[in-house]
Amino acid sequence: MEIGEIKKKFFTDNVILAAIPILAYYSAFQYQRSYLRAFGAPEDLISVDIYTLVVFGSAIFGLGIILYNTLSFVWTYGIVNLYKLSWKKSVIVSVGSSIILWLLFFTIYSFDWYTPTIISSSFLLLFVFSYLNSLWKVIPQWLFTALFGVILITSISLGIGQREAKYKSRYTVITSLKNTFVICKTGDYFLCSTYDSSSHTFTKTFRLLPIKDNGLELEYREIGPLQMLK
Repeated sequence: MEIGEIKKKFFTDNVILAAIPILAYYSAFQYQRSYLRAFGAPEDLISVDIYTLVVFGSAIFGLGIILYNTLSFVWTYGIVNLYKLSWKKSVIVSVGSSIILWLLFFTIYSFDWYTPTIISSSFLLLFVFSYLNSLWKVIPQWLFTALFGVILITSISLGIGQREAKYKSRYTVITSLKNTFVICKTGDYFLCSTYDSSSHTFTKTFRLLPIKDNGLELEYREIGPLQMLK
């Protein structure tokens, strides 16, 4: 390996390692944002705790490596070489990649077609634009990888938060208060709401309870999945 290649690899690896804590916090924040939004809770109560940060940090470490290699492959063998293919093969590569991306996000977003369609359509337009305008000559690979990587990480984090809120069945219940469950922990407080165990619905009214309150009696109980009471 030549010195230039070693420096390039060293630089790339260090950039990735330095970006992991930032991406971990960013993805955890987006996850919390989507999770609270699904409950209709105020988004200014978002608080990324150490547990969520570590979990997402570990996930982002693996996901970051996969995305980097995948996007590098897409760039090298897809966008850069797209103009070399016949229009039929270009259509197959472009549409096939978009369909795979759509199926991935269709699963993450709990079979909601709207967001996956936007993401896959954007990816398809990128292929078409690249084929017609030789985008690979204008935009460097690192910029493509960074931009599209952030878009994918954001979309995945939002999808996981939405899915968690939709299918979560076990919650911390405050038994000392009637039908009160914990949505999440925010700082030194529990963000709570009330639920109906028979209809599996919750009300869009919230209260903050101090975690250090000695009068709180807690129990981990299966009360969901919950839906907002209309």
